[in-house]
Amino acid sequence: MVSHEFKTPLTNIYSNTQMLQRYKDRLDKNEKDKYYQRILDSISLLNSMLTDISFYHKKQDGKIQPKPVKVEIQSFIQSIIDEIHSQFNWKSEIVFDFQCKSPEIVIDKFLLRYVITNFLSNAVKYSDTDVMLYVECSENKNLLIRVKDRGQGIPEKDMENIFDPFFRSKNAENIKGTGLGMPIAKHCVDLLGGDLHISSEINQGTTVTAWVPYQISKT
Repeated sequence: MVSHEFKTPLTNIYSNTQMLQRYKDRLDKNEKDKYYQRILDSISLLNSMLTDISFYHKKQDGKIQPKPVKVEIQSFIQSIIDEIHSQFNWKSEIVFDFQCKSPEIVIDKFLLRYVITNFLSNAVKYSDTDVMLYVECSENKNLLIRVKDRGQGIPEKDMENIFDPFFRSKNAENIKGTGLGMPIAKHCVDLLGGDLHISSEINQGTTVTAWVPYQISKT
């Protein structure tokens, strides 16, 4: 299945590169930019799939352990938002509502990045309207992360399998992916000592919420 998923972006890279090679003298700037963007999008997809597969193997081998570090949380999350906009060429808005009094917290930066990146990338892949990202540092030292989209939603019968490796909903078969992102995100949340909840309704959207404990940075 993974091998099959890799063929599509590789084919896109090959065919669009061929077009640029053969017709570069006949294409105007807008046409060239279109082919370049298709190549970049395919490379981005390949990179994302490779990251998921590499992470999954490390998970299976038990090589991932939390390593808390000091994080300037607002700028850290904003950098992830910027990456998502660039990676997916996302034209709609990611509305970021940040509610944390402390500018710095102590948490595993790598695991947190994967969780937020996965939530946002799923939201923009399955929706074409604005995505809402709400982050709150609660008084009981739980970091609340909620991502809400108004996309196609997840069928109710598929919800019980959403954390199974390689599982993909029937209505997501036309969207490329490995089916590893959400199971890995769940594992990351578990390693952080938190909890993860998903609610969804067909053609109304999906809301993914995670709670993970953090420590106050002592500067």
